[in-house]
Amino acid sequence: MPDGNRFQVARALLHRPLGWPRAALPIAPPVEERLLLALYDEFDQWLASGTGEWRSARVSGWSRAEHVRHVLAANAEILAHVEELLADGGATTELGGPSCAGWIVLLCGWIPRGRGEAPAGVKPTGPRSAVQVHADLELARAQLGRVLAEFARAGRSRARRRHQAFGALDAAQWVRYARIHALHHARIARELRGMA
Repeated sequence: MPDGNRFQVARALLHRPLGWPRAALPIAPPVEERLLLALYDEFDQWLASGTGEWRSARVSGWSRAEHVRHVLAANAEILAHVEELLADGGATTELGGPSCAGWIVLLCGWIPRGRGEAPAGVKPTGPRSAVQVHADLELARAQLGRVLAEFARAGRSRARRRHQAFGALDAAQWVRYARIHALHHARIARELRGMA
């Protein structure tokens, strides 16, 4: 088999849904919330200390503040998905579940580094001051608290929404992914100071 075909087969296997039971990955949204809020606190410290503008082309094409802005934009979308899933009650459940790659990310709590391209809607564009990004962080904290309070009332929904690479995720899996994605970018941003 030519190498190009092997790559396509491996990629197809990684993105194929795996029907593992959700009980294989117990997720406690309050724990995910606490860990995500700790990352938001770290982001806030960078902005307050002036280290948000640190950048290194060797490490990343984005500054620390741009990584923060990307995380906040992505998490706003993710938490909007979670709100829809909790309100939906399972009426528009996507078929399948997390892909093999999705299970790896959800179980390991780690996204491998690479040259992935962020969707256009969540790329940091144009200048934004540290004060504006701090205000965005406050909105993100409020949104997270509101969504997790709704989660506590609604419980774990069977509804799923598809992630572009990781398959159809339920509300709890989306919350976990939001935290893992934020940690992924925090790790890159820490490297900008040699804090890996």
